[in-house]
Amino acid sequence: MLCSQPEGQQPQQYQAADINALFLLWVSVLLHVFPAFPVRNDNRKLYYRFHIHVNIFQIGDIFMRRSSSDLKALSREALNGQWGLPVAAYLLIFICSIILTLVITALLSPYSVLSIVTCQIMIYIVNLFVSLLQAGNMKMHLNINRKEAFELKDLILPFTMQPDRFLTVNLILLLAEVLPSLPLTVLSYRTETMESLVFSLAASLVQSLIGLILSLFFGLSNYLLLDNPEMGAIESLKISFRLMRGNKGRYFYITLSFIPLTIACVFTCYIGLLWLEPYIANTMAHFYMDVTGEIDNPRPKEEPPMQEQPFNYM
Repeated sequence: MLCSQPEGQQPQQYQAADINALFLLWVSVLLHVFPAFPVRNDNRKLYYRFHIHVNIFQIGDIFMRRSSSDLKALSREALNGQWGLPVAAYLLIFICSIILTLVITALLSPYSVLSIVTCQIMIYIVNLFVSLLQAGNMKMHLNINRKEAFELKDLILPFTMQPDRFLTVNLILLLAEVLPSLPLTVLSYRTETMESLVFSLAASLVQSLIGLILSLFFGLSNYLLLDNPEMGAIESLKISFRLMRGNKGRYFYITLSFIPLTIACVFTCYIGLLWLEPYIANTMAHFYMDVTGEIDNPRPKEEPPMQEQPFNYM
């Protein structure tokens, strides 16, 4: 026997459905009124790219998140027929890093404490210089993904965009990597050959692990500085920390997914890295564009300014 509902009263399941519908409607209205992350109330225009895309058919999944395979497919499509400059850019960065490091180690004798400390400091300075070139490489891949003009001189673009911002970010991250492993580094210089090798490998492992952890929070900082010339270094770290919420696992998985290809490059005498590194860089650029919503909502292309034509009186 069916139970009848009192007049004017809806079943409980329909009431719950109405509540969900009102909630989704409220969220959609709110996101249309505030289309950007409320990072600062006095300068919302600066962060106009950080849109939130809502799929009202998937409750609880506000962000449009692409899988690792999807981002890699977008990367292969973007690089198709355009591998030349990205490969040349990576090769140039690698050569600059190797040459500068070899020059420093050749000029400074590693037989005194002062020389060892000076050599390490100079190598860290080289790393900061190379980080500017790497930021320029990020800009190149952003231009490729946005179907904009790109060229090799994009590598030096950060040198013209208040480079102190990039240097500050990378110096903070470098110190966070180096300081915890400093005792192991010191022990590697003060012990015998075998023990020295063990401590040196341990220091490298600690630095790599800390670097990976830091990238899970601040891996988007350089991209933010490239897209927002007025943004400060500390501000980019804060916004990267906020953007990476809910995306750390995906970033970590993407990073690990390239390990098999990296191992395979060993059997090619590392020649395969010439193509693997641009592939990784472009995938990470797509990850940044996915997190900020730019893939689903491409930013409008800037039209060149109209040139005034002389008035013809005839």
